[in-house]
Amino acid sequence: RVEIKTIARQLLEALVFAHAKNVVHTGRNVSNYFDTFQRLPNHNQILSHRIFCFLDLHPTSTSPPSDYKISPKAFRSPESWLGLPWGPSADVWSFGAVIGSLMMGPYGELFGSSAENEEDAEIEILQKQNSMTGPYPLALLQRVGGDWPALFQVFADMDEDQTERVTWRLVVQELQLPEEDGAFIERVLKIDPAERPTADALLKDKWFSE
Repeated sequence: RVEIKTIARQLLEALVFAHAKNVVHTGRNVSNYFDTFQRLPNHNQILSHRIFCFLDLHPTSTSPPSDYKISPKAFRSPESWLGLPWGPSADVWSFGAVIGSLMMGPYGELFGSSAENEEDAEIEILQKQNSMTGPYPLALLQRVGGDWPALFQVFADMDEDQTERVTWRLVVQELQLPEEDGAFIERVLKIDPAERPTADALLKDKWFSE
């Protein structure tokens, strides 16, 4: 847990610096954050020393927010999925997806997909986002229109048919993660980018002192 907090703090410090320079990284996933990985006897320990850094910075942007798809699918922000303008808050979403995945263990991926077909994988990831950290606000879906509201209505119907909806809180309980860790990810992964905290605000979050 200490190691994950170290990673989280370093990531946020890097994001604060980048965002202050009007740079959005956009291409982030777990592999872009490490230049070495040393497996320790206790697999829950991720770091034995400072090994985090930004890699693969070529997708960064200093232009105004764009509406093309960014980031690997499992770490892509809701606004990018919907084709809405994105900005620094998209990096914050990816940060939350990365840290949430690390909390799940060495092979965890919060919004991963096992589907071989690309379209099926995209639908599965969207459904997971909606179920685990949503639902997607109707007002957000109505901004883009098209088939989006109907698709997310299907997701809502699927959740109602399930005996127990698979939420991030349920994952926290099943993996016996500290409640404070689960609450931190909930504060980060807000579907509406307008409700998402900034990297600077997250650096001051109480989670780092808990």
